[in-house]
Amino acid sequence: MKTKPDPTECDTIEYIAQAKFRNDTCGCKVYGGEACSVKIDLESAFEFREHCHQLTHDELDITVKAELFAHRKSGSHTQSKKHKIKERERPYQEFYFNGIRVCRTTFCFIHGISKNKLQAISKSLDTVGLMPRKHGNSGKAPHNALSVQDRQNIKTFLSKFARDNALPIPGRLPNYRSEKVLLLPSDTTAMDIFEKFDSLAGKMNYRRVSLRTFQRVWHDLCPYITVMKPCTDLCNSCQIFSLKLSATGSINDDEKKQVLEEYCTHISQAKQQRDIYRKQCTESKEKFKLLSETEKTTGNSPCTVDGAFHYSWDFAQQVHFPHHAQQVGPIFFKTPRKCSVFGICSEGSGQQVFYLVDEAESLHVGIQYSMMIAGHTKFDPDWHFGVWKLRWRSSNAESLEEVARTVTTSSRSGHNIPQLVQDEEKPVIFRDWKCYLKQYFKPLKNLTKYHHFLVESTKPGEVLCKEVGDSLPVSVNLLKRKEILPSAEDEPEEIMSKGLDPSRQWYLYDNIREFCKSESSKNNTCPKPTVPKSEMDLTESNQVPNVPCKRKGLFLR
Repeated sequence: MKTKPDPTECDTIEYIAQAKFRNDTCGCKVYGGEACSVKIDLESAFEFREHCHQLTHDELDITVKAELFAHRKSGSHTQSKKHKIKERERPYQEFYFNGIRVCRTTFCFIHGISKNKLQAISKSLDTVGLMPRKHGNSGKAPHNALSVQDRQNIKTFLSKFARDNALPIPGRLPNYRSEKVLLLPSDTTAMDIFEKFDSLAGKMNYRRVSLRTFQRVWHDLCPYITVMKPCTDLCNSCQIFSLKLSATGSINDDEKKQVLEEYCTHISQAKQQRDIYRKQCTESKEKFKLLSETEKTTGNSPCTVDGAFHYSWDFAQQVHFPHHAQQVGPIFFKTPRKCSVFGICSEGSGQQVFYLVDEAESLHVGIQYSMMIAGHTKFDPDWHFGVWKLRWRSSNAESLEEVARTVTTSSRSGHNIPQLVQDEEKPVIFRDWKCYLKQYFKPLKNLTKYHHFLVESTKPGEVLCKEVGDSLPVSVNLLKRKEILPSAEDEPEEIMSKGLDPSRQWYLYDNIREFCKSESSKNNTCPKPTVPKSEMDLTESNQVPNVPCKRKGLFLR
């Protein structure tokens, strides 16, 4: 036997109201001393009342107005056989339900409204007709509302703060639906930013607002500026410090204080590295503006420009082709042809060159080489990769040339520039620099603890190393023999591409070729191998492991 569910509080209140109306009636004497609620069908009245409860505010207003209008006398003069005709002082209203005249109390109960609400609806019927009622303050701003200038002051502050401290999102990240956002460091809170604005408002005589109002305006006018969530700013050192601090029960106060000091030092160093990066980018942009249009487009010979320019580079995750915006299901479980993407960004010009490496191809006065602290490494190349990924997800590409075309079309202003490794006009040549430099230089000890390196043409072989920006430089000479230097005319041996392994060629031909739509794409991306299957082992595979790379930057003088 099924048990009835427990009634909710609202159901209980409604049940009590209906029972009270059934027992006590409306109390009127419309029908010769008898209450009108006795003459109507109460079950129909209760059902109609429940329907009225389900109506919206505007729907209920129109329903009540329509019934009032049908039984309302509102002419300029009264009309009665028993009384004289005179000017009408107020409308005469009668109430009906299912063709039976009822009193005002019963009418209000059936429609689930109070006497005051009925009077308000009736007054609105005389003034605006059968239109829904509107609140008196509708469309009016409160007396204490922020002005347009007040909101603009907050927006200007947030935009400038984000320009100095935020970085664009590097493509798709968890917890972010939109990719066009600026990420503030995760150690920054809304309270920190509000306190800076509140301090500025006091100095600039701006209107001071509360934290909640500041956050509301932030959300309305600058939703693209947000604070990084922990999953977007992972740092191994930060994670270790957080775990130590979370286990406060197992460490004493002195150890906890030491961990906090080390944590603060780490955050301070990361911020310092970020400030150095911003400063170098700003100097590069200012110097680039001084160049002529010809110098900006054609470039310059070595040592002809007196200034410094900043370059950064990074690896993006590899993409696969053929790629279609509407991807078919079976290819999800296969491995199409791979294209590695390597970007070199010039912060001064705001352009980045995308080096597209197919799966088969795998002169200055001084150079300052800098690296950010691992885990705090979001910078300009991530923005360029993110802009391209927006275009890539909605593009079709069946060959390496079409992948390069998506890079070009991803930026209307020409910020992204593709470069094919096997380009006929400007090919990229790979040389064995490791073996070549090994003849003249020795490895640098404790390399991973340094983040800044400076070399100058006047001091060959000497490197100035710094752990962080404000550390004391350490000079190290890497030459094996000071009298033997590399020759400018001598070049390392060129590394020739080995091409795809035969087993990989047959895999692409048998499994991926069918997903290419055009014959030219099939022949370029998945051509028929020249090595017969009978002469090879299809289970073997020459796959190069992916090697992670830290984010790097060069400051050239």
